[in-house]
Amino acid sequence: MRRATAYDREQDRVFLAEQRQARRDIARRHAKLAQAYFYVYASEAPTQIVAPHQPIEPVRAPRLRAGEELGGLLRLSMLKPGQFNAIRSRYLNPRIAPGAANLAVAVKDGVGRIPGVFAMPPSSYTPDEAYLLSDFAVAPTDYPRLSKLIVLAATSAETQLLCQRAFSRRVRALSTTAFSNNPVSMKYRGLLRLTKRGPSNEDGWKFQLQYQGAVGGHTLDEALQTWAKRWGARATTTQTGV
Repeated sequence: MRRATAYDREQDRVFLAEQRQARRDIARRHAKLAQAYFYVYASEAPTQIVAPHQPIEPVRAPRLRAGEELGGLLRLSMLKPGQFNAIRSRYLNPRIAPGAANLAVAVKDGVGRIPGVFAMPPSSYTPDEAYLLSDFAVAPTDYPRLSKLIVLAATSAETQLLCQRAFSRRVRALSTTAFSNNPVSMKYRGLLRLTKRGPSNEDGWKFQLQYQGAVGGHTLDEALQTWAKRWGARATTTQTGV
């Protein structure tokens, strides 16, 4: 009983700390966006500062951490928009602008920890395609290529079923856009097909890369086996989850 109580207290402490950090990250993101000034002229009305705002909600599931081993079979858990915002603000590159997704999903291991998250809306151009709006791994962990596991989960048969239920249409493929200073994205290399490479229209990046791939060709169990065999080696001296 004492051990269970101590564990609950530790989980509450971690949850509150992550929630505070998420709020700080969102505040920094808003401050950065607010640097783009808009001047509105009017004969009356007081001066106001208008800045973007996104709601956040708590995510009580623990994250995979450095020193912990990914264990058990993978499963998918739906996220509310506010929960996705909180996790994205904590882990996603701050130079990537936030977007709205119809489907936000947390990948969980066998003990309920979250190694990563992905989000998708339906494609605006191809009827049977979903657009991978965001996919990222938590950090720090002992797995330098953890993000590849999230991509494999996003292209699984289980994700295909979630997409078809959420979008009310067949989903057979997935596409995404990556911004990089390299001519290829190491995260998608070997998993998705590079269909287009061009100069980036976003500051701070050299290339804008378009990727596409099939969805539903493997299960979550097969995704974990493939990742563990090819990219799942632990590197306890590397404090990164990307």
